[in-house]
Amino acid sequence: MSETRLAILSLLRHKPLHGYEIKKTLERECIDMWSEIPLATLYNELNKMTREGFIEKAGIEVESGRARSVFEITERGRSAFVEMVRQVWHVNQPVPIPLFIAVAALNVLPQDELVGLIRRRICIVEKQCDIVEPRDENGHVRDGPFLGVRAVTDRFRSHLQAELNWLQGLLERVENGGT
Repeated sequence: MSETRLAILSLLRHKPLHGYEIKKTLERECIDMWSEIPLATLYNELNKMTREGFIEKAGIEVESGRARSVFEITERGRSAFVEMVRQVWHVNQPVPIPLFIAVAALNVLPQDELVGLIRRRICIVEKQCDIVEPRDENGHVRDGPFLGVRAVTDRFRSHLQAELNWLQGLLERVENGGT
């Protein structure tokens, strides 16, 4: 899952933009705090997505004597974006940057589907909690052979618990009609 692709499609859903405008919007909206997208990567992704039919050139804008291609999202791109948002909910990464973008776009999914996806993600995170904290036959947490491994496990488990708490709060808000 390309976070660059997700970010570009998310922004182009609102209005046509040129590459530099996309970069500046990412910075202005603090999305660059979640994800560092170099300008060269951004332009490379714009070219790829144009070839794939997810976006198209909507025209040329001239600023300070410089011509810039303006891009807009296509129906294929809108469908692909919604599918990417769905996919992100099925994957749990240590730093869930694509999830941040998908959460910012909660309104693209119907409420009942979103509730199902949040519940599924809660199950995924709960299973990860079980894996990260293996227990012996008596139910006691097993210690690993290295202190550092245990420290990493403790940190990861803390993040998983925080994610569970956040997901449960989000689920409650979404079920009650808010986001």
